[in-house]
Amino acid sequence: MAARLFIHIGMPKTGTSLIQAVLCGMRATLATRGVWVPTSSLGAHRLAIAAIPEAREIHGRADIVEIKAALSLEQALEQPLTAAAQFETVILSSEYFSESSPRLVKALLQSSGIRVVQISIVAALRRQDRILASGFNQDVKALHRTRPLSWSPSKAARHDWYALLQPWAEEFGKDAIKVQVFDRAVAAGESLTCLLLDLCGVNFNAGAVREFEERHNRSGNRSLPAELLAFNYFGNAVTERGQLDWLVDEALARGVGRRTYQLDLDTVRNILEHYRASNRRVAEEYLGESGDLFDDYVDENATSELAVPAATVAALIAICAAELKRLRAAAGEAT
Repeated sequence: MAARLFIHIGMPKTGTSLIQAVLCGMRATLATRGVWVPTSSLGAHRLAIAAIPEAREIHGRADIVEIKAALSLEQALEQPLTAAAQFETVILSSEYFSESSPRLVKALLQSSGIRVVQISIVAALRRQDRILASGFNQDVKALHRTRPLSWSPSKAARHDWYALLQPWAEEFGKDAIKVQVFDRAVAAGESLTCLLLDLCGVNFNAGAVREFEERHNRSGNRSLPAELLAFNYFGNAVTERGQLDWLVDEALARGVGRRTYQLDLDTVRNILEHYRASNRRVAEEYLGESGDLFDDYVDENATSELAVPAATVAALIAICAAELKRLRAAAGEAT
């Protein structure tokens, strides 16, 4: 029986994909230290999705449909069931757990036969306006989003971190909740994976972990600068999903676009005040701190405008022209 199970629930846009890639890349090394992680993040994603209430509209989202089709729940449960009997520590990391019902997660573990002595819930939290802007960026690029980004107090519950953590605390106990502050880690230049492994009590080589992180960062799905985000957003309305990926990736690789996208300043300030009391409760009850959980810094050089400058249009046309010339040359050589 595994001594400990750590369920890393994200939140989304807090480096979860990076952490998962590093854990999978170091899987063999971690196994020698008595730590088991799935062969890919797909397994943990499938378990998390199984614990999302069926009535939720999210089940119709393209990424969730694809995960369900790729792996059955029975397949996803098979490996951790075996691992729980052989390893001291099991780590399941998926941002989809942030959408799950803690009650259903607990029931799933109990019904599956996975038995552990200790369960800990690891939640990485990010300032709400930043997670909204980053999520919009990701959705435009990866999920073909065509809806604008907006925020209102009437739809703010989804990012109320104290309210989100409470059901997990009720099911697993408040002492089981381990909170990490993503913004602080990034500002301090800390390794997100090292922080997670340290929290899990795992012995690891920090240099090797950072090397894996750097490798993933070079090949990972980077956020788009505001200029390319605007192009991708408007382009999604007249293209099929994935058709713009090559062009946006090529432009990103060539350094097209410089500005960071964020919500407008008034909205940012409204969000900071709306969540301040909730965030302070998280700081007090889960971190033993008094005061604010996040900083109030606002980047005056960032932009909230979705506009494609003429220089960006010219760069994209040039990339297309070069690719067309290459394809014609390749076609000529083939004949």
